[in-house]
Amino acid sequence: ALSAPHTEGSPTPMRDRRGGEIGRQRRAMALKQDSELIKGAGAGFLAGVLSFLAFLVAVEFLFLLAGFMGTLGELAKLHGLGMEEQYRLTPQLFLLGLLNAGATALKHIWAIRAGFLPLGAMGAIVGSVQHLAGPLGQRRAHRMGLLTMIAIVNVTILAWELARRQRIAEWLIENPQYFAWQGMLLESPTTTLIVGLLLSFLAAYLLWEVWRWWYRQLSPLLGLRELRREGKKGEFQKWLWASEVVLALCLLGLIPAFRFYQRESPDTISGQKWLDIETPHAVIPLKLEKNPRRIAVSNIQGLGQVEVYISDRAQEGAPLRRGESMTLNDNIHRYSQSEVSLLGLPPGLYYLHLTISGQDARGLIRYIVLEGGTRLMGPAAWTLTLLLTTALVSALFLIFETFEASESVRKM
Repeated sequence: ALSAPHTEGSPTPMRDRRGGEIGRQRRAMALKQDSELIKGAGAGFLAGVLSFLAFLVAVEFLFLLAGFMGTLGELAKLHGLGMEEQYRLTPQLFLLGLLNAGATALKHIWAIRAGFLPLGAMGAIVGSVQHLAGPLGQRRAHRMGLLTMIAIVNVTILAWELARRQRIAEWLIENPQYFAWQGMLLESPTTTLIVGLLLSFLAAYLLWEVWRWWYRQLSPLLGLRELRREGKKGEFQKWLWASEVVLALCLLGLIPAFRFYQRESPDTISGQKWLDIETPHAVIPLKLEKNPRRIAVSNIQGLGQVEVYISDRAQEGAPLRRGESMTLNDNIHRYSQSEVSLLGLPPGLYYLHLTISGQDARGLIRYIVLEGGTRLMGPAAWTLTLLLTTALVSALFLIFETFEASESVRKM
């Protein structure tokens, strides 16, 4: 039988074998890359868990030293021990304290065991990013891992700092004994961002150094090969262009996001007035630019009866909202408090009326008003956090690459 004539472009046994071999090589390479990625993520996960464990052990050890020094000092006072006796008792007391601290530390670690999973997941993400950035070279891969760590820690701390404003405002209303702390606890959004950024950078760098040490120790045990020293030229050019575009877009969106957060976050207005028999009545103007929510009036170590109400005019008249009468007791350890709900009132100018009565009536009356704070505050906080974090990471990436380029020019 005659075979069919071969036409140009038709498959041949040689081509089939060559194509199959190339396909097998590609599949083997892809499988190897996936295996390396899994190993990198696993090493990162274990490094994150061990970093958290090392932090807990360090904290427990500091508590052990503080407790040990306190116990030794108390024994010296009670029994009149001199320096020689203290030195002699030091090993025994330290060993006993170490055993007790070990048992206590295990209980504490078990109580906060849920924290190991988030730290491990963060380590796995950092390890995966560092491995995927391997073609850029060892130094750039490490920087990408550091930037990833900064991004995760920054988002966590900033989002918590911005979102806690609502809880702190409510807490101050319900706890008049912390009236003097509101300036420190309920700072401006700008101060919150600055403090949050400083804390996140410090925490991210310390965590990165500990995580990287553990990652280096675990990599050989898991069979993870080292990253190559130098990356291919031109591999990171697309990253530079993308970082510049992302940075520009984030900077454009930061101002609207910050205004959105300010509009949706709660604010407080506070002050104090002294009332007595000679000045029994006080009228306090309250300019509320956001939706009013509630007002709390409190006193400690006063005498008399205080009437509290809100009106829309300074003269005495029909109140819009009235609070319960507040009986002042001459007790330095007990607060008297009255609350007025302002829900349903529109923003505007209102007046807080305070009137004290009774024999020898007197007292320093403090008030704190809560306005604003909507359900959109959470999304506003997350939007601002993500934009700011993305802008910072992009800017740091460009700064790192600028230094890298200048260093390469100097070496030439």
